[in-house]
Amino acid sequence: MTISRQADLLSVNRSSVYRQPPKEKTITEEDLFIMRRIDELHTDHPTWGYRTITKVIRRDDNMQVNRKKIQRLMREMGVYTIYPKPNLSKRYHAQYIRPYLLRNLDILPS
Repeated sequence: MTISRQADLLSVNRSSVYRQPPKEKTITEEDLFIMRRIDELHTDHPTWGYRTITKVIRRDDNMQVNRKKIQRLMREMGVYTIYPKPNLSKRYHAQYIRPYLLRNLDILPS
């Protein structure tokens, strides 16, 4: 009997029959060490991104780590680099702009 027929008989969506539940990932000791190291580096230097953190971990801890792994762990930890965001030099809102009231007036010297 086909899977689609079985799903019809059980009144179950066919897509749920094929789908496997996601496996829970276990965190290794190496990943925990790297995460602790990322936390230390980010606390000391919050402006460093994943590239600099990867270089420092490779250099100081003599570990072969990929930049993608550091990037993924930072994302999972919720660690984000602090840097100037775009458009900081633009005016915040129009409510702070005051009109120039003397613009179209003829001012005569007295």
